Amino acid sequence: LHVDDETPFHRASIGIGEPGTHYDKPSFH
Repeated sequence: LHVDDETPFHRASIGIGEPGTHYDKPSFH
């Protein structure tokens, strides 16, 4: 599912609202 982390999926999971930053590669993947 590491591919999904690159998609809007990570944006919904984090909810930070700052996609494209360092948040796009969280340690949960």
